Amino acid sequence: MALAPLYRQQIEAAVQQGREQGIQQGREQGIQQGREQGIQQGQRLIIENFLRIRFGQLDETLVALMEPLSALPPEQLTLLLLQLSQLSGDAIGTQQGQHLIIESLLKFHFGEWDEQLAAIAQSVLALPHQELTVLLQQLSQLDRNELLAKFQP
Repeated sequence: MALAPLYRQQIEAAVQQGREQGIQQGREQGIQQGREQGIQQGQRLIIENFLRIRFGQLDETLVALMEPLSALPPEQLTLLLLQLSQLSGDAIGTQQGQHLIIESLLKFHFGEWDEQLAAIAQSVLALPHQELTVLLQQLSQLDRNELLAKFQP
């Protein structure tokens, strides 16, 4: 009979310890997520300011491309920004910049740039703003063949 209260105490202590560990893990995960979001937001501001300075007024396509760009690894983003910095700030430079950005995003998600991806790059850029935004949000969930199938006649 004396075992029942002792057993209950041990269970309650174990439950309490589990709660405390869960709370601590939740805090740590929240802090880590906050850091990652802060870094991504900072990177997005850098990208936005860079594109605005480089190309002037940002069109809808460049605005749609900013969020996925902020998810690129720093090395890849730095290389892309260097390439973009060498383009002219006129309409032709803007188009070339958009193409370089799509190329970088597709390389990042699919690991390579080849003729098939190059063939759909202009079609991707020609999508209406809303559709482009949705496609870019889904890009990480699409495999290569699914993406290519979206642009097959």
